[in-house]
Formats: sequence, structure tokens, C-alpha cells
Amino acid sequence: MHGLGLKRIFRMSRPRFWIYLTGPFLIGLVSVEGIVEAFPLYYYPILLVVLPFLFHFSFPANLFLYGVNDIFDEETDRLNEKKSSYEARLESIDHPRAWIWILLWQIPIFVYLVFLYSRASHPTAPLQFASAMSIFILFYLLSFSYSAPPIRAKARPFLDSASNILYILPGLFIFSLLSPFTQPDWKLILAASLWCIAMHAYSAVPDIKADTVAGLKTIATVLGKSRTLWLCAFMYAGSVLLSSHALGWLGYALGAVYLLLIALSLKTKTDKELFGYYKLFPWINTAAGTALFLFIVATR
Repeated sequence: MHGLGLKRIFRMSRPRFWIYLTGPFLIGLVSVEGIVEAFPLYYYPILLVVLPFLFHFSFPANLFLYGVNDIFDEETDRLNEKKSSYEARLESIDHPRAWIWILLWQIPIFVYLVFLYSRASHPTAPLQFASAMSIFILFYLLSFSYSAPPIRAKARPFLDSASNILYILPGLFIFSLLSPFTQPDWKLILAASLWCIAMHAYSAVPDIKADTVAGLKTIATVLGKSRTLWLCAFMYAGSVLLSSHALGWLGYALGAVYLLLIALSLKTKTDKELFGYYKLFPWINTAAGTALFLFIVATR
């Protein structure tokens, strides 16, 4: 698709997937000790600090993540029907302009971080920013190396799914920025990581045919449909068990939904039938994230 205006750039950022970064960000925010209780009294300064980051993890960060992916996936995307209909492909002629758009949209958040640091007067400010920035930079490194050589994790089976833990980093970033002395629960981090790995593995299953034709090895092309889906089931179950001490009944309820999705996907006979469930996946993830957010707010 030639011509790379704002509309095309917006589409490149995959708006239906924005929730995968903004959701963890909001969950990390409300997980900060005292933030929910303080919000009614200090909503203005809280929003003043938080809203620029929330915006960044909606459009700009997703533009970076998926824009880099589109640039380095041009050849394989030609063979993927999903990229021609459900999504849009990026042509070689558009790459230089795409890089300009991608990089320009990353500048504001770094300017804002410098501004915040310059205005901070608390003695712990250097520690807060050092901790948060290390996570922030890790997000960019994982996002770039997932698609770009020499690592190109998406073409390295098992590493492709493991690198998907980048989706929990927005939450860890804001948690670290606002609560530098509180250590996050390692069980919850591991549970979230398993959920992210399973999310990637499940999403790779509908692409098995296209990736095989393109010679692209992924966790799904190596394991095949059934074994990949069973692995997803075990990871979702593990995520539920690791988070049960914090989520209780909600964790089990969400786990049941994902295990049902896996069971239905295992029973599919055609790619079209499986793709029908795949299109429900973002909606299920959005509903699960919303339920988790509301649960944390209600139990504070």
C-alpha cells in the first residue's frame, strides 16, 4: 500500500491491540500502594503525571512495536492471507517514511521523562528514574529485537513466545516509577509472563501454514497445532495457580475461559474455523484485563 499518511500509520499501530500495552500499564498503576485511595483527593497531579505515559503506550509504543515488525516482515507478509485482509502490509517503498514516522512519535515521551526528572525534588527521584528507565529501555530492546536482525526472536522457536513478556513491562514501568521501594510479587510477575507467552503461542497457530510456506520457524510450526495449543493450556493453568493467592475466584474464572477457548480451538477442523476463534481472542483478553483492573480497584 503506497502512500504513508497519518491514517495508514494509525492503522499500522494495530489499534485493536493497544489494550495489550495500556491494560498492563493501568493494572500496574492501580497496583501501586495507596494510589487508588489517593486518587479522589489528588486526581489532578496523578493524571498530570500518568496521562502522557498512558497515551504513549497506546499509539506511539504500539507504532514502534508493530511498525518495526511490518518493516522486517515484508517478505513473509506477502504469503500471509491475514496480512492482506485482516491487517495491511507495508511495501518496501514505504520503509524510509515509516521509520521517520515511528521515530518521531517516540521523541515526546523521552522529552517528558526529562521534564519529569528536572521537576522532581524528592531524594528518591534518581532511584525512581533509574529503575523505571531500565524497564522502559528493556521494552524497546525487546520490541526491536523481536522482529529485527540479528536476533529476530520471532523466527527463533520458543524464544519468539518468551520474548512476548515485553507486554508486562508497561505495568512494571509505572509501578517502578511510582513505587521504587516496593518489590512486586514475583509469583504475579511469573503468572503474567506465562499468560503473555501463551498469548503469543496461541496467536502463532493460525499462521502455521503461511509461516511454513515462508520458511519461518516459530513455536507453532515446530510443535504443530495440537501440541502448541496444549502448551498454551498448561501455561494458562500455571498462570492461574501462581496468581490464585492474589486473585482467588477471579483467577479461576478467567482460567476457565481461556481453557475453554483452547478446548474449542483443539476441536477445529479447518484454518477458517480456527481463525474465527482467533478473532475473538483480543476481545477475550480485553474483557479479562478489564475484570482484573476492576478487581484490583475494588479490593484496595
